[in-house]
Amino acid sequence: MRLVRSDRVWWCAALMTVGCLFAAAGCGGGAGGGGGTGKSISQRIAEAQTKEPAQRARLLIGIAREQARAADSSGAKQTLNQAFQACKDIEEISSQADAYARLAQAQAEIGQSTEARNTAQLAMNAAEKIDSPEYHAKAIAAASRALSAAGAADNAVAALKKAEPLAAKVDDATGRVQVLCEIAGAYEKAGKSAETDRVLSEALAFAKSLPDEKSQAIATATVALEQAVNKRADAAKQSFAASLELARKSAEPGDEVTALVEIADRLFRANEAKQANELLVEAEKKCSKVKAPDLQSQLLDRARKMMNKPPRAVVGA
Repeated sequence: MRLVRSDRVWWCAALMTVGCLFAAAGCGGGAGGGGGTGKSISQRIAEAQTKEPAQRARLLIGIAREQARAADSSGAKQTLNQAFQACKDIEEISSQADAYARLAQAQAEIGQSTEARNTAQLAMNAAEKIDSPEYHAKAIAAASRALSAAGAADNAVAALKKAEPLAAKVDDATGRVQVLCEIAGAYEKAGKSAETDRVLSEALAFAKSLPDEKSQAIATATVALEQAVNKRADAAKQSFAASLELARKSAEPGDEVTALVEIADRLFRANEAKQANELLVEAEKKCSKVKAPDLQSQLLDRARKMMNKPPRAVVGA
């Protein structure tokens, strides 16, 4: 078929339109990948450089992971180098420890094992300067995960042994349970399943020792989530059931509804959305029995927000 001039003009225009659509969609990777923002990688890196150090490090690590997924290993390494400089610039020591641990994990993911071990050690060094026992222990657990990812599991286990006594110094019950769970998870990453089970058992025992049903229920659900994360499905199911039983024994309606909402939060994270939504419906109905108007409004608002925007699942993600 012969094309007359007007046909050729139309055909060229159509091809240009299609090409523009593909470019806008970011096809082909490279500099066009914008993480859904419509901006190129180089634009997003430049934008990240304008942020304060902790946010800059977080953004750059995220960009580097995208580059690695797009098979741009060289670009990912360059971006992680920039993230390393951002970590060095962070002044608040707890934030710096966290950033170094995140960076080490990302380095390990792209095969930079030596760099990851060195960065994880910087995270450990920063952790040792944290005064709060809770955040000190959490920082050690995070750095230990990175060490394990970098192939230094023995070093991770040695550090975790030092972190365990810190849990007993955490005054806040919720914080203490969370610390134990993070230590347990770090042991699992180091391939020490028996240690994981031991620490999770300790966390459950502590949860049962708390003075009221609401606190016991929330702490038990926190352990249940960690069990689910670490592929102890049967144990997680039993712990979630125990937490619900405790919640429903609460003397005050406000305590019961608070516990139900908190358990729903952890069920969502454990990828148990159906049960979580059922609990939120139950909590919504029971809010009418909460005597304090402010607490009633607060709980109702949180339950409805969670229904509309559930927490992201961390199990099976």
